[in-house]
Amino acid sequence: MNTLILIDHQTRMYEIDKNTGWTVGRDPSSSLVLNDIKVSRKHAMVRWEKDEFVVRDLGSRNGTFVNDQRIEVTGLANGDVLRFGNMELLARIGSHKMVEEEIFSQREQLSVLDTYTGFDDEFRVHETGFSGNLKTLSMVEVVQTIMQFGKNGLLEIRDDQDQIIAKAWFLNGEIVHSEFGKEIGVPAMYRIVNLDTGLFEFQNDIESPVHTIEQSTMSILLEACKQKDESGRKP
Repeated sequence: MNTLILIDHQTRMYEIDKNTGWTVGRDPSSSLVLNDIKVSRKHAMVRWEKDEFVVRDLGSRNGTFVNDQRIEVTGLANGDVLRFGNMELLARIGSHKMVEEEIFSQREQLSVLDTYTGFDDEFRVHETGFSGNLKTLSMVEVVQTIMQFGKNGLLEIRDDQDQIIAKAWFLNGEIVHSEFGKEIGVPAMYRIVNLDTGLFEFQNDIESPVHTIEQSTMSILLEACKQKDESGRKP
């Protein structure tokens, strides 16, 4: 088990191997940049030392915590919870694939519990992919899920009449082609990202017929959110 995976509350995963040092802070050069007043510019470091992964506080003002205990330096075990300011991260030691399967398995188990009757609409894992409702899971979160797991396949969005209104193809978690009505490529993806109603379904391992997008998925998400904010401020 040569890899440490840190998972945030949105199930984004940060992968650290034995050869990679990982820093946290407000400084733009940090591996994880946190715009949090409780976080110092150079707050903490996570890396492999001797025979274990350790987290080391870098003299931060408000401290680094592991399982709610303030630390200067400590080894990490599977299941530990790290906290930097308001950010909490769950530690998992193992392969990226193992952690991915664990998260999907947990979500699938939640969907059948009586105490989570609404979760089934939010996110359901199938043998061939996953699906859900945009009323409870935003399109940005859907795309981020595909990104973080490096998925290949087709994302379809349907309206309340069960008609397909948009499609987006992904390769290794990156958008390569999208369609929304007569629009294709990046303009179509901007429209898709800003959808807030409908049902989505992601199907694994469906290849795109063409590649019309070269921009990174993250840059498209950021620009789409920016456009939405700007349109909301117009009188």
